[in-house]
Amino acid sequence: MSEERKLTYQLILRKRSRGYEVVYRRDGEALLHMGGKSAEKIFRVLTEELEKLGAAKQASKTDVEEVYEVDEKFGPTVAAYLLLVRRSRNPDKWIPTLRGIIEGKYPGLPQALSKMIDAAIEASKYTPLKPKRVNTVIAPKVADAFSAGLKRLVEKMTKMYERAQAAQATQG
Repeated sequence: MSEERKLTYQLILRKRSRGYEVVYRRDGEALLHMGGKSAEKIFRVLTEELEKLGAAKQASKTDVEEVYEVDEKFGPTVAAYLLLVRRSRNPDKWIPTLRGIIEGKYPGLPQALSKMIDAAIEASKYTPLKPKRVNTVIAPKVADAFSAGLKRLVEKMTKMYERAQAAQATQG
């Protein structure tokens, strides 16, 4: 019987001349990259929440880089969160959803998110446009496309679970 290989996930904040960038790595490969005005805020809010939930811990910190190791069990969920907030005007909106997923409030959703991340990786293999600055496993244009779809999926599934829980509460 072969043993499954354990995946490693790292969430990294880097200080660059153009500002901050967030890199999410799986087994040493950059899965996703995020820059822009809200990159540092997203990193801070996300790492604070993950630490509270016991899903990540700080691995190293220098003047220009902070690295957090994410529990393998939550790796795809964190990747999906980063896709969700990729083009979001209000990234904080998704923190309660992330918390609920990690706490097990939405059974099956982590598996669905993992499949979506796998699909984004697969779609990226066939994209004719390669990124100009940062090479990531999930191509930026594919990440943008999946971001919109993930938002709808997560919104619909969480509402479905909340309705089911409310119906059970009124019956019991």
